[in-house]
Formats: sequence, structure tokens, C-alpha cells
Amino acid sequence: MEPGLEIAGRYRLARLLGGGAFGEVWKAADLLRDRPVAMKFLHRGISAGNPVVVSKFRQEAKIAARLQHPGITRVDDFGTHDGQWFLVMEFLHGRTLAAELTEHPKGLPMDRVLTLGVQLADALVTAHKMGVVHRDLKPA
Repeated sequence: MEPGLEIAGRYRLARLLGGGAFGEVWKAADLLRDRPVAMKFLHRGISAGNPVVVSKFRQEAKIAARLQHPGITRVDDFGTHDGQWFLVMEFLHGRTLAAELTEHPKGLPMDRVLTLGVQLADALVTAHKMGVVHRDLKPA
């Protein structure tokens, strides 16, 4: 992938935001809706070499596209580009929990912990009601 690449006739990659064992996340422009989005791509080797992972990815994308909650990133679209599966998600502005934790090396104030804990639990309840069990929550 490279900046400027157009995907599915409507998304243009802007910059790499991060990556991991299963794929990469890019900031992109939704040219149809004229807004920024985040695009997650499964690594090509995973897409090509593991049909079980692709099947799970497609199923999770379908479920995620139906999840509606302010604490859950909205999934707008998914598909393939040049044999590589992708998800299109809303682009969120703001700070990560990891950044907030770094600013408080002795721990967050209790009222902040409670606020964040309630928000997280509420989002997880919504996901669980749709049959989604998230096994990879990270403060980043």
C-alpha cells in the first residue's frame, strides 16, 4: 500500500496509522462522502493463505457494520482490493487511552477510571448482545 492509492473507486489512502500481526490501518479519504475514514487491511499473506481467517473477518465485518453505539467505532464498508480484504471505519479524532495513561504514571483519578469503566462496559454489553466477544482490547 502507498499514499495516494485509490481503493474500490472511492477511497484514497493518505497515511499509515499503524500495523500489527494481522494487518495495517490507514487514514484515507472517502471521496464519495468527502470525509476522512480509517481503513484496516488484512495482510496479503493472511488473506491468501488462510480461508478460515478470511471467513471470520467477513463475518465480523458484517456484524460490526450492524453495531450502533457511541463507544464502538462505526464500520461503514468492507470488501477486497487486489485480493486483500479491508474494513472502512469512521475516523476518530482525539487521544488514546494509552496517551492518557502516560500522562498519569501513578494512575488515573478514580472518577476518570469509573467514567471510562462504565463507558467500556456499556459498549461491551452492546457488542455481546450482537454475539461479538472482543478478545483484543488495547488502550491504544
